Amino acid sequence: MKRIVQNLLAVFLLAVLLVPVTALGEDGTVTKCSNCNSTNIYMNRTIWRNGKHCCVYKCDDCRQETYGSYVACDVTMPTKCTEKATCPTCGKKYTGTTHNMPDEVSWTWNNADGKNMASVTGTAKCIDCGKTFEKTRYSIAYKITTKPTCQLNQKVTYAPQDGVTLGGRRYSPSFTVEIPNTATGRHFPIPDKGKPATCTEPGLTSGSHCYDCNKVLEAQKEIPASGHLDVYASKLEQAATCTQDGWTKETKCKNCGQTVKERERIPAPGHKEVTDAAVAATCTKTGKTEGKHCSVCKEVLVEQETIPATGHKEVTDAAVAPTCTKNGLTEGSHCSKCGWVKQAQKPISAIGHAVEKKAETVWEWNIPADGSFASVKVSAQCKNCNDTISTTANNATYWHSINATCTESGKNVYSITVSLGGQDFYGEKEVKNPDAPARGHTEVIDAAVAPTCTETGKTEGKHCSVCNTVLKAQEVIPALGHTEVTDAAVAPTCTETGKTEGKHCSVCNEVLKAQEVIPALGHTEVTDAAVAPTCTETGKTEGKHCSVCNEVLKAQEVIPALGHTEVTDAAVAPTCTETGLTEGKHCSVCNKILVMQEEIPADGHEWGEWFVTEAAKESESGKETRVCRRDSSHTQTREIPALGNESNAPRLHVLDKQNADRFFETTQQGSTLRVVSEYDEVTVLTGTSEILNKLLEQGIQILEFVTPQGTVRVAVKPLLNAMGSNGKFELSVTKQGATLYVNRELRNELLL
Repeated sequence: MKRIVQNLLAVFLLAVLLVPVTALGEDGTVTKCSNCNSTNIYMNRTIWRNGKHCCVYKCDDCRQETYGSYVACDVTMPTKCTEKATCPTCGKKYTGTTHNMPDEVSWTWNNADGKNMASVTGTAKCIDCGKTFEKTRYSIAYKITTKPTCQLNQKVTYAPQDGVTLGGRRYSPSFTVEIPNTATGRHFPIPDKGKPATCTEPGLTSGSHCYDCNKVLEAQKEIPASGHLDVYASKLEQAATCTQDGWTKETKCKNCGQTVKERERIPAPGHKEVTDAAVAATCTKTGKTEGKHCSVCKEVLVEQETIPATGHKEVTDAAVAPTCTKNGLTEGSHCSKCGWVKQAQKPISAIGHAVEKKAETVWEWNIPADGSFASVKVSAQCKNCNDTISTTANNATYWHSINATCTESGKNVYSITVSLGGQDFYGEKEVKNPDAPARGHTEVIDAAVAPTCTETGKTEGKHCSVCNTVLKAQEVIPALGHTEVTDAAVAPTCTETGKTEGKHCSVCNEVLKAQEVIPALGHTEVTDAAVAPTCTETGKTEGKHCSVCNEVLKAQEVIPALGHTEVTDAAVAPTCTETGLTEGKHCSVCNKILVMQEEIPADGHEWGEWFVTEAAKESESGKETRVCRRDSSHTQTREIPALGNESNAPRLHVLDKQNADRFFETTQQGSTLRVVSEYDEVTVLTGTSEILNKLLEQGIQILEFVTPQGTVRVAVKPLLNAMGSNGKFELSVTKQGATLYVNRELRNELLL
């Protein structure tokens, strides 16, 4: 049914393409009706085909539809069920139809009893959008999967031939059922191979058992041992070597291989010594010390020790990754000493657009009705840049037919292999052939099969050459038994084991007497000296190899470089006059600087306020000093000019904020502001009313005051009894919120 709908759709699209298009504007719009030439037309609908849209116009007079030009759509068609897109050209809306279906599906089987045609219903939900899909397949035939035996019933399996499609994903459900009371009750005999008797061991006659239940149908009987019947020379006389004794010949029983006469030893004559010259080591090859060997048997008498090669100093040549359009380079390496290239850098071709081997592809088929060449557009997403790439092939042909079978009609098949993004994708399109009905069975003779030594044969039978249905079953012919042949012994080597003499069948090659393993002679071990690692270079552990065959017996493992032993170089803080250093690091083993110490500029002095250290007098200058806040040992001193006579002496003025150079505040309870004056002069203070009480408590006489906006301006004169022996007085204010303003030009001091 699906293929019929697809064929009808293809015919419809072909008819649409064949409708004459006339009177098109420059933008592909229709200006006149192709039927009546009327200009009274309107855009009625849009159609979509092969990645292009077409606007369909309708004449309002004759109702004839006229098709505009197919225009490539600018929108990327959605691929997921949850994605949406709108064509900016025509405004048509598209919704993705590809659903993300789960791996597990709920299946419900009906009438699956092994006797009738069954049906199955599958139910699943899309993982992304949650849409539920349900589909039922009817008339599902069964196939025999397990034939009945003497004890076991027959089993059949139901499975839809082409699966069940849910949400665009194809599933392959199956259901197996056992049919009761179908066991045959008849044994299927299998021969039990006999064993011939030997000189010392008894044998067995042939027997048989059931293939299905393993019941003994014909018991095997014992055949007595025959004893030694024939004696032969098993080992010939062997000449002595330098170190190995020779032997006289030995005789054995031909039947059982038992020795009848032992060999006698011939003493070895000893080695003939030859000197092996020493070989100096090169940059890339190991050398050897002087040694000795026997010129007759080549045995090593004095082992040549390996002198390690000096080795290359390998440097890595970094790889360059290719891009979509530019070539890259593989990683390489070379010796920094001699320039020997260990691994040459090879060009890597630009990767170009690539598609995953199992990438999801979109196939858009266009199959003509006349059976000529079909075209197909294949699209997929590039795995490198995520762009959607596509290719169109026009050589898809109706290249073969699927012949009708015994029960099914034939099909015509279009197929093509398309290359896209470095991958080949194969696609087929089947069309039902109504002229090829089911043909029925075609009888073919199954030739008889001759039995072998261990395998049974078959009688002639018959089957259908088309569907392989058995029409006449073949019967089993018993096996013939073995034809015995002797397998020669193999001497052991240095690394390979040997074998004793054995026997096998010359017809089927089955082993009748297994060859026993003779141990290998073993290696001659030589020690490969260890190499100690350094801070930056790797080392090697001690290893071993065979001096005869050079096989590695104990591989030398790489010892990682020790790495630097980090030591911290302490930082040095800068001072007012001296520069400092940042923290650094170096290796205590090789003294390599790991983190360079950087110089920190000197901080410079941060001077405090000037204070009087020697008061100026009328005829003598004084001194004032300031201290660096960073380092109290750093000071500066400057001269205070002599005061001169009293009339020219400066006065201490504590002014309001507008006339002051700076001001100080008490911000906490208990903070103290001290004003010091050498003269019994009027001092002007500005502050809150709470300060006045403190002034009175200090013995300060208030001369006058005013209160502009709640502020008190006070002129005070210290009492003579409040002056100290040096003629100074001190005023202390401890009230929170007090403020003192100072004019610095009068060289008065405010001490905190």
